[in-house]
Amino acid sequence: MAESIDPTVPLDDIFKQTVTYHGREYQQYAIENNVYFSPIDEDEAERLQIANEALKKIFDNRLVFPPVRRLRNVLDCGFGTGAWALEVAAQYPRCEVCSLAIFFSFFFDFFQTPKRLARSGGRAAKQPGQASVATNDKRVAKHPFVCFTFDTGEFDLVHSQMVAGGIDAGRWRTYLKDIHRVLRPGGWCQIVEIYYQAQSDNGSLTDEHGLRYWSKLYLQSLSQYKDPRAPIRMETLVRNAGFTDVETRIRV
Repeated sequence: MAESIDPTVPLDDIFKQTVTYHGREYQQYAIENNVYFSPIDEDEAERLQIANEALKKIFDNRLVFPPVRRLRNVLDCGFGTGAWALEVAAQYPRCEVCSLAIFFSFFFDFFQTPKRLARSGGRAAKQPGQASVATNDKRVAKHPFVCFTFDTGEFDLVHSQMVAGGIDAGRWRTYLKDIHRVLRPGGWCQIVEIYYQAQSDNGSLTDEHGLRYWSKLYLQSLSQYKDPRAPIRMETLVRNAGFTDVETRIRV
């Protein structure tokens, strides 16, 4: 992989402006336009990195789930710290990974610092594959997931991970149809989402429990703009978008 990676589309300054609330840094554009409500500071980058490592353990370190015979072009929706995209580029030397994000500059710098490279095994500096980051055409840029400007049949695999917090409630149907369109015939899509409803198998997590109370408030507050329950309806949404050979696995 090249030592420096340039965005495929330069960012307007409006997307680089930040605002601070209660000591946490947010993307100003995302907050003002009800796009994304999570911070974009180093604490958030640490959280995303921990989440990525947890998901790797859950999935036995598998990065790609479907039986893709030829992996040359991959679209990564939900860049985060860039960990997934960089590791896929390392594992598949001939693969080019393009990542979509609403705010990627800080996270990419974060992941490439020596401290983070040491944590990830130092692979980012040695990858022979290619990874790039992109925003969508700014003519439609309410946020990067408004619509795709990629060519039909451009990708072998589309990876969508933990984007429910940034997808408008009414966008899921067209979002999945866009994914279907940009996949080549026989291409695959893999989707990883978390349903933030805290519960327990044995009933020990009561309604009075702090974690249960937090999850209830989180779901209620997010429901005004997003669909936090989309993960539990994902199989139906995916099939309605035109996908076949759909397999759903729930990990608790």
